[in-house]
Amino acid sequence: MTKKTIILASLFLIVLLPSVALAVDFDYYVYGGFDAVVNAFNKLALVFGDNGYMSFYAFSIAAGIFFGCVTLAARILGGGNGSPMSWIVPALVGIGVYLSLAVPKGTLHIYDPVYNKDQAIGGIPNGVVAVAGILNAVERGLVDIVTTSGDPLSYQSQAGGKGFLGLYQITSLPLSAINSNIDTSMRNYIKDCVGYEIMRPGTTLTVDALRKTSTDFTPLLAQAQNPSIYTVYYDSTTPNGQSMTCTDAWTNISSQLTPDNLKNNISAVCSALGYDPTDTGSLTQCKTVLNNVNIGAGLGAASVDDFVKQAYISQRLDEIFRSGNSTGATNYQFLLNASGSMKAANEWLPVLRAVLTAVAVGLIPFLALFIPTPIIGKAVGAIFGFFVWLTAWGVVDAIIHQFAIDYSQATGI
Repeated sequence: MTKKTIILASLFLIVLLPSVALAVDFDYYVYGGFDAVVNAFNKLALVFGDNGYMSFYAFSIAAGIFFGCVTLAARILGGGNGSPMSWIVPALVGIGVYLSLAVPKGTLHIYDPVYNKDQAIGGIPNGVVAVAGILNAVERGLVDIVTTSGDPLSYQSQAGGKGFLGLYQITSLPLSAINSNIDTSMRNYIKDCVGYEIMRPGTTLTVDALRKTSTDFTPLLAQAQNPSIYTVYYDSTTPNGQSMTCTDAWTNISSQLTPDNLKNNISAVCSALGYDPTDTGSLTQCKTVLNNVNIGAGLGAASVDDFVKQAYISQRLDEIFRSGNSTGATNYQFLLNASGSMKAANEWLPVLRAVLTAVAVGLIPFLALFIPTPIIGKAVGAIFGFFVWLTAWGVVDAIIHQFAIDYSQATGI
């Protein structure tokens, strides 16, 4: 009787919890995959806020009682021992847990430091908010331990290798200026002026300097200025081209190689990385991530805009003097030597984790239906296990990221 009294008293207190329960608020950090996670929790809030879901819950209670009775009757008819408490107690506990943890709603504040995005999502069951928030806090704590605080190459801002993948795309994707006349004029200057200077006796401009030893093409191309050699220059006033000396052509071309004329290339790369180039804050965050890798890896460019400029000139040189590893005409060659499998893994792992997070969150409404049944332990264990697994994934991902950064800096890669 004492045990039964304790159980019934505990159940009574659990049932009363919703009347005194307060909204629970927690932060939830994601490192990439912001949109997928936000959509998943939004759908979860919509499901638990739908009155139609309560009909499934009532059906689940009725089904639990029915199958409990069937199981009990089968045991008794089979000559075994059976007690109604074996299914009544789990059912009552499940109802109490549901009313205390699923009915009261809280808010989850989702933040992605990689994309610098945040959004608050309300209407999520307190139990889900508490489990997700607490385990995510554990993940953040461990991530902070294994990574260097404030490091521009840290996992918090470079998860998924965003900066490295961005610089890889800048050096591998076709780059062009906003005005196509600049592209044509640059090709003509390289073919007519740079080509002549390389072949001129006594010159200090060499193919080896263009392909391997230089980190800045501008002063090298400036050596090809020659008042006696002519090329064809194109602009908006002379779309058919005009003949002018290499000196005058370089003066005009160099003044056009500005960040504003090459900005579409960065916008395209940022868009491919998942940033919104139409949003000033998102574009600034993307450029910061790219520039941190540029500076942290010691690539030699003054900024990410200068990196784009050097890569743009490199591609124009490659179009004219294609030979050997000509695509890597600067010390940015290491980016082009990156393993294809490594690139694919870094590109898709954050997306995969976000999708699996969405799947785990999407299964919660289904698993919650089994809470008021005798298999409450397995249902709650599965929900808790999902978030434990995702927490472990995040910590391991941060450790591997930091290892890769430390190794690259130690070996000079």
